[in-house]
Amino acid sequence: MNRPERQSDETLTQPRMVACIECGCLSGLAWAGWRAYRVDDPEYDARPALAFYCPGCAAAEFGHD
Repeated sequence: MNRPERQSDETLTQPRMVACIECGCLSGLAWAGWRAYRVDDPEYDARPALAFYCPGCAAAEFGHD
């Protein structure tokens, strides 16, 4: 079984922001209301991939408030 590599403490403490896949706006550090969806096809041997959506784009695409 392959195990993921351990992350250093430095990597774990760095703040992260993401960009919305639709409009490109940035999440900020809190990520309030943001959604992540799996976008790869699990039937293929591709690595899992996520797409991030801001609250407005998530509501427009998927009907979430």
